[in-house]
Amino acid sequence: MCAVAYWVRVAFIFAGIVIWPLSDKTQLVDPLFWLTSGLILGGLLSEPLWRRPMWLYSLLTAIACVYILLAGMDAAWLVPILLAVYPFARTSSGQWQASALPSALVAASILCSPTGIAATFVWLLTTVILFYMMWQFALWQRQNRQQQEKIDELQYEQKQLRRRFLEHEDAAKQRERTRIARDVHDSVGHQLTALMMQLQVAEMKVQDPVIAEAKQTARTALAEMRSAVRALESEEERGVAMIIRLIRKLEAEGHVRVTFTTEAGALSVPLSEEQNVALYRFVQEGLTNAMRHSYAKEIDVHLAVVGKRTYVATLKNEAEPEAVREGFGLTQLRNRFEQLHGWFRASNEDGMFIVEGAFPIERTTAIENDSFS
Repeated sequence: MCAVAYWVRVAFIFAGIVIWPLSDKTQLVDPLFWLTSGLILGGLLSEPLWRRPMWLYSLLTAIACVYILLAGMDAAWLVPILLAVYPFARTSSGQWQASALPSALVAASILCSPTGIAATFVWLLTTVILFYMMWQFALWQRQNRQQQEKIDELQYEQKQLRRRFLEHEDAAKQRERTRIARDVHDSVGHQLTALMMQLQVAEMKVQDPVIAEAKQTARTALAEMRSAVRALESEEERGVAMIIRLIRKLEAEGHVRVTFTTEAGALSVPLSEEQNVALYRFVQEGLTNAMRHSYAKEIDVHLAVVGKRTYVATLKNEAEPEAVREGFGLTQLRNRFEQLHGWFRASNEDGMFIVEGAFPIERTTAIENDSFS
């Protein structure tokens, strides 16, 4: 939208300059006309390089006014008027100060021009009308932006509530699994233990291979039951499985699209507990930042093993071009990766917020990974 508005401004100014020679074709051979036109169009094309375009438009307005006064043109004030009111339309809050200086330059130039009173009044009225129109347009932009920000905030709060609900749901499931595991251990476990003791007593009294086999079966069943209870009580996903579960949670909310891609080895390579936690926290913090600060709708997550020795995680999302300031979350991520003898980087490049982290894979892990490939 901003790019379209920019090129519309350039097109209007270009059309206004093209109209200049229509009243006096001798301007086409006047070097001052070409110099002025080149300066105005070149200045417009350099607008993205200016931190405060107000000063650019003030300078271009002054150049246009000086040329019109020197050339003695009576009906060429449209270009400086447009140059004067454009900075006002660019402001996000409709601040009249943005166009105060260039508008004053235009008004003073019109009053100093040798045109008649009627023409002077018409051009001054045109300046006021365009200024008012741009003021209304800037106010509409501000209201629209504020409304969009409120919508984004409400969507973010909805995501937070949805995430808390899912976390509470997971906690309730975990409590239920723990209760079931405890009940199984207290009932079935004790009964199997009692059965083993009875079979052992019977084996001592009667030397029967059937009793010995039954005792061994009971012992195996008890071991498997204890293993199942431990797995049920501490059921927890790790590594990439945790990341996929997190992404599914976010996509279930319906407000963000996460593209998750991996390269060969990223899923199969075994990682330590610390590496799994760092990887999960990396994706979690990256997704949270993307939704909290930039309200991103699309996020790219990429995992890869580089050179079979380094695990690299990358997260990208669209964001406003601004300097990156690491808060508590990003600082903690940096510490995690540095503790793993790796590196961490957060940057803003070409309208994309990029977070990258990497850590070395243990030599034994890499060898095992080679055997899989």
